[in-house]
Amino acid sequence: MQNQSSSITGFTLVELMITIAVIGVIAFLGVPSLTSLLENNRVTTQTNQLVSSIHLARSEAVKRNGAVKLCPLGEGAICGQDWRKGWMVVAGSEVLQVVDVADQLMSISSAPSQLVFDGEGMVKKSEAEDAAAPSEKERRIIIQKASFRRSVALTLAGSVSSCRADKDGDCVDKK
Repeated sequence: MQNQSSSITGFTLVELMITIAVIGVIAFLGVPSLTSLLENNRVTTQTNQLVSSIHLARSEAVKRNGAVKLCPLGEGAICGQDWRKGWMVVAGSEVLQVVDVADQLMSISSAPSQLVFDGEGMVKKSEAEDAAAPSEKERRIIIQKASFRRSVALTLAGSVSSCRADKDGDCVDKK
């Protein structure tokens, strides 16, 4: 009788404590990898949102047969300066899409001040870019959180690709 009083639903107290300890160790070891997985997924999600916005801007430019820009989030239809806050797609004075990423605490670098697509879906170069880098064939935006980086490359013809990037922003694998 004394043995039955120390058991809980068929387990002895020692077995129950060992089970709880094993679960605790597994949870303790799994939390860092779960954090890494979440950060990697956030970077991938932001990259996919940016690629989607690029496709929207380009298709709207072709549909409207006029300039549409993708630029850092600002006030109304006026572009901002910081891509880390998010971005928007603007046609004239009409805001077509807003993506707010300020709460994600991502680092976005190597980004041009804005991307402007013409009515043929081509990326327009600014006068300053023409003088400074006449041979540049693409724009690159790096999205990073912790050690996870993705690179979005946009050719002047409007083709976009993304990849996992190394610390220099070079592609490790193409997606």
